[in-house]
Amino acid sequence: MKPIELRVEARSETGKVGCARLRASGIVPAVVYGAGSPISLSLNAHDFLNTSSYNGGQIYVLRSDSKEIDGCRALIKERQMDYLSGRLLHVDFNRIDGDRPVVVTVPLVLMGEVPSVRQGLALMQQLEYNISVKCIADNIPESVPVDVTALQPGESLRIAQVCLPEGVKLNGSDNKTVMSVLSKSKSAVQKAA
Repeated sequence: MKPIELRVEARSETGKVGCARLRASGIVPAVVYGAGSPISLSLNAHDFLNTSSYNGGQIYVLRSDSKEIDGCRALIKERQMDYLSGRLLHVDFNRIDGDRPVVVTVPLVLMGEVPSVRQGLALMQQLEYNISVKCIADNIPESVPVDVTALQPGESLRIAQVCLPEGVKLNGSDNKTVMSVLSKSKSAVQKAA
């Protein structure tokens, strides 16, 4: 996944009043964690929302006049939104350190069609839409493709059966069901015909 450059500024004003003053001017407070003490930042909410992805694996290269921050590579740890207005309130980043593995969530993309579903004989039920993986930051996939063309009615696909790209490992249980193909009852198939 290609890193996105994001302009940030070092922030000295902290606390509830300082953050409210920033938000009123369209600036959002942020913090970068990792490799030492946390660093308080501010960023333009509009710029961030235009570049951000809800995929947790997006890498940001932070650009600033501060030498301590400039060039820092980071992942989103948490993004806080106002649940009523949908406005961005705060962003937490985790600094990426060289070749240390990171844990991210990436989307699962179903590829192909299940023949029995296309013929109207079965239904496909997707249970997992994302997968948690562990890898170095440069190997984070944008998504993980899952081929479903070989599935038959009554079969399920488990996370353990998903082929991950080289250098990417599953983080968590491999026993979860990604999707199932459910047979339609004979009466439902006859009504559809």
